[in-house]
Amino acid sequence: MTKKAEAFDLGNIDTIAACNKPAEIEIKHPVTGLPTGFFVSVVGRDSTTYRTLIRSLADESLRKQAMGKASAETLDKLEQKNIEALVAATVGWRTGDEPVAILNGEKLEFSAANARKVYAAILPVREQVAEGLNDLGNFMPA
Repeated sequence: MTKKAEAFDLGNIDTIAACNKPAEIEIKHPVTGLPTGFFVSVVGRDSTTYRTLIRSLADESLRKQAMGKASAETLDKLEQKNIEALVAATVGWRTGDEPVAILNGEKLEFSAANARKVYAAILPVREQVAEGLNDLGNFMPA
């Protein structure tokens, strides 16, 4: 006699709900891989916030194409769009227990402007945050 399989609840793989809950990403040194004690809190790639911004950027590009105003994106423009997407996904940060980022000796409280400043200036932070928000494992169990 075969055993009847239990029904799988699809809610267990609801990536939108999971990604709407922030996860903390610890930034690691780009050469040594050692933890830095700096943490960035982000929502995931499937979060409502992140997806809304990505769709908005895509809609803008499509509107320009439809109006015949499409121009080749420069790398600088693409980089700025990527930074804006990361800023939209970032909900906070901390160094140790203090809610700040330290950039060149300056303590920066979290704000969209300061996140933009850090992401524009420090490529390893930008890359690790992008990897972290794209990793569903940071937002839901396997």
